[in-house]
Amino acid sequence: MGKIRLNFYGKGENLLWINLVNFFLILITLGLNIPWAICRYNRWYYRNLSINDKRFKFVGKGSELFPLYFVVSLLSIITLGIYIPFGYCKIMKWLASKVEIIDSDEAENFDI
Repeated sequence: MGKIRLNFYGKGENLLWINLVNFFLILITLGLNIPWAICRYNRWYYRNLSINDKRFKFVGKGSELFPLYFVVSLLSIITLGIYIPFGYCKIMKWLASKVEIIDSDEAENFDI
Protein backbone atom coordinates (compact mmCIF):
# COMPACT_ATOMS: atom_id res chain seq x y z
CA MET A 1 0.00 0.00 0.00
CA GLY A 2 1.30 3.46 -0.92
CA LYS A 3 1.98 6.26 1.48
CA ILE A 4 -0.85 8.54 2.47
CA ARG A 5 -0.04 12.20 2.02
CA LEU A 6 -1.91 14.72 4.16
CA ASN A 7 -1.72 18.44 3.45
CA PHE A 8 -3.25 21.31 5.33
CA TYR A 9 -3.39 24.78 3.79
CA GLY A 10 -5.10 26.71 6.59
CA LYS A 11 -3.75 30.02 7.82
CA GLY A 12 -3.78 31.31 11.36
CA GLU A 13 -5.32 34.67 10.50
CA ASN A 14 -8.34 32.97 8.90
CA LEU A 15 -8.83 30.73 11.92
CA LEU A 16 -8.46 33.73 14.23
CA TRP A 17 -11.29 35.57 12.45
CA ILE A 18 -13.51 32.48 12.42
CA ASN A 19 -12.94 31.99 16.14
CA LEU A 20 -13.59 35.67 16.94
CA VAL A 21 -16.82 35.71 14.94
CA ASN A 22 -17.92 32.43 16.52
CA PHE A 23 -17.09 33.66 20.03
CA PHE A 24 -19.05 36.89 19.71
CA LEU A 25 -22.04 35.26 18.01
CA ILE A 26 -22.18 32.56 20.68
CA LEU A 27 -21.91 35.22 23.39
CA ILE A 28 -24.62 37.44 21.85
CA THR A 29 -27.03 34.52 21.28
CA LEU A 30 -26.36 32.97 24.70
CA GLY A 31 -25.06 29.76 23.11
CA LEU A 32 -27.77 29.22 20.52
CA ASN A 33 -25.25 29.86 17.74
CA ILE A 34 -23.04 26.91 18.69
CA PRO A 35 -24.27 24.58 15.89
CA TRP A 36 -23.60 27.29 13.30
CA ALA A 37 -20.17 27.94 14.83
CA ILE A 38 -19.33 24.23 14.63
CA CYS A 39 -20.37 24.16 10.95
CA ARG A 40 -18.44 27.36 10.17
CA TYR A 41 -15.27 25.87 11.68
CA ASN A 42 -15.73 22.55 9.85
CA ARG A 43 -16.24 24.34 6.53
CA TRP A 44 -12.88 26.10 7.02
CA TYR A 45 -11.12 22.93 8.19
CA TYR A 46 -12.21 20.68 5.33
CA ARG A 47 -11.71 23.42 2.72
CA ASN A 48 -8.05 23.48 3.76
CA LEU A 49 -7.44 19.72 4.00
CA SER A 50 -6.29 17.33 1.30
CA ILE A 51 -5.43 13.64 1.46
CA ASN A 52 -3.47 12.30 -1.51
CA ASP A 53 -4.46 15.43 -3.45
CA LYS A 54 -8.17 14.77 -2.88
CA ARG A 55 -10.00 17.83 -1.56
CA PHE A 56 -12.98 17.91 0.76
CA LYS A 57 -16.07 20.01 1.27
CA PHE A 58 -18.24 20.28 4.37
CA VAL A 59 -21.89 20.65 3.38
CA GLY A 60 -23.59 20.65 6.78
CA LYS A 61 -25.66 23.59 8.00
CA GLY A 62 -26.21 24.88 11.49
CA SER A 63 -29.97 24.68 11.04
CA GLU A 64 -29.62 20.93 10.34
CA LEU A 65 -27.35 20.39 13.37
CA PHE A 66 -29.44 22.48 15.79
CA PRO A 67 -32.14 19.85 16.59
CA LEU A 68 -29.51 17.18 17.34
CA TYR A 69 -27.46 19.64 19.38
CA PHE A 70 -30.56 20.69 21.34
CA VAL A 71 -31.52 17.08 22.18
CA VAL A 72 -27.95 16.20 23.17
CA SER A 73 -27.75 19.29 25.38
CA LEU A 74 -31.11 18.56 27.00
CA LEU A 75 -30.28 14.90 27.67
CA SER A 76 -26.88 15.89 29.05
CA ILE A 77 -28.53 18.28 31.51
CA ILE A 78 -31.20 15.74 32.52
CA THR A 79 -28.62 12.98 33.10
CA LEU A 80 -26.22 15.34 34.90
CA GLY A 81 -23.59 14.93 32.18
CA ILE A 82 -23.71 11.16 31.75
CA TYR A 83 -25.04 11.55 28.18
CA ILE A 84 -22.21 13.86 27.06
CA PRO A 85 -19.91 11.15 25.55
CA PHE A 86 -22.84 9.52 23.74
CA GLY A 87 -24.10 12.85 22.44
CA TYR A 88 -20.61 13.87 21.37
CA CYS A 89 -20.32 10.70 19.28
CA LYS A 90 -23.73 11.36 17.68
CA ILE A 91 -22.66 14.89 16.73
CA MET A 92 -19.32 13.63 15.36
CA LYS A 93 -21.16 11.03 13.25
CA TRP A 94 -23.41 13.76 11.89
CA LEU A 95 -20.41 15.96 11.08
CA ALA A 96 -18.62 13.09 9.31
CA SER A 97 -21.71 12.36 7.22
CA LYS A 98 -21.63 15.94 5.89
CA VAL A 99 -18.12 15.73 4.38
CA GLU A 100 -17.85 15.18 0.63
CA ILE A 101 -14.85 14.51 -1.59
CA ILE A 102 -14.88 17.01 -4.42
CA ASP A 103 -13.84 16.08 -7.95
CA SER A 104 -10.71 17.47 -9.58
CA ASP A 105 -12.66 19.95 -11.76
CA GLU A 106 -14.34 21.50 -8.73
CA ALA A 107 -11.05 21.42 -6.77
CA GLU A 108 -9.36 23.62 -9.41
CA ASN A 109 -11.93 26.34 -8.78
CA PHE A 110 -11.75 25.87 -5.03
CA ASP A 111 -10.04 28.79 -3.34
CA ILE A 112 -7.76 28.06 -0.42
